[in-house]
Amino acid sequence: MGGGVAAAEAELLAGLGEQDAKLFGDLIKNLAGSVHRANPNANACEAMDNL
Repeated sequence: MGGGVAAAEAELLAGLGEQDAKLFGDLIKNLAGSVHRANPNANACEAMDNL
């Protein structure tokens, strides 16, 4: 996946319909925020990889 977080998110959401992509994108953002609040040194991208 190269290209950073935005590229990785776009690649992940590319196969979904518009409405589903918005919903799933919002869930990803919420997860990243929760990971950061729980441990500011954690890597939210790694957390997504481990789901």
